[in-house]
Amino acid sequence: FYEWYNDHNLYHYLGFLFATEKNKDELIRELINLNIDKELFESVVKVKIGNAIKITSKDKETGFVKKLNQIEYNEDNPSIIKILLLFNVFSLIEHKKESARFPFNLFKKERITSIEHIHPQNPPSLDTDEDRARIWLNNHKSSLNSFKTKLENKTEIIDAAIKKIDNLLRKYDKETFKNIFSEIIEIYAEISDFRENELHTLYNLALVDKDTNSQFNNSFFDIKRELLKENKLGRYMPICTQRAFSKFYSNRPNDMIFWNDDDRTAYFNAIEKVYLSFTNLIISSNGN
Repeated sequence: FYEWYNDHNLYHYLGFLFATEKNKDELIRELINLNIDKELFESVVKVKIGNAIKITSKDKETGFVKKLNQIEYNEDNPSIIKILLLFNVFSLIEHKKESARFPFNLFKKERITSIEHIHPQNPPSLDTDEDRARIWLNNHKSSLNSFKTKLENKTEIIDAAIKKIDNLLRKYDKETFKNIFSEIIEIYAEISDFRENELHTLYNLALVDKDTNSQFNNSFFDIKRELLKENKLGRYMPICTQRAFSKFYSNRPNDMIFWNDDDRTAYFNAIEKVYLSFTNLIISSNGN
């Protein structure tokens, strides 16, 4: 165990398996009984990871196993959490700094198993608590004002939305809030050229803890980004979530207000690269 813990790669590979495997005792016994050299041991562990993240759910219409870009929020949450966890873990392996270790103890303790929509969704059940709604309205009024000057062709629509927000802030009403919420989300989706079929897929999903997910409260990208930077809750923020909101993966990270098409594609490609690097090992091991 000491050798496993002190090896940077094995710490992360095994940490991932122990965090996602239901029968840990059986896994540990199996690994101890392998009795092989370190290089081969690491290869076996990586194949196990490939099997752990391999998508097995089937498309309801075609009956075929889903591809990576087809797994969706709610339908495939266990797979999404595993794949995003590995994405974060592998990023720290590549970091190659001993101090940069994924805190698997916090993964469970702080419940870093909440799937966050980077671009906000329009949820079926909206939190209409007045205090939280007022925070949301004030934040999004500021956000709308900030990008109004950059989008002169949308000024009239944005001004109308801001006016509705002001009216609602003067006299709050739950049903009116629901309507304004939907309207603002639609404005944001139109401006950011967001494709509806990508909303619940890995083009638009990241890992956060439960409390941060609640704090984000279906906010715009730029507001979530600021909340993440402030991190008033003091939670551990997975490295790939931080990178997504800083547009680390994007080819043209100029626009920090929207999660645009280029951002989504680059982010998904980064996830896919890690996913395939492990699932392809299954084919290689079977071939041998």
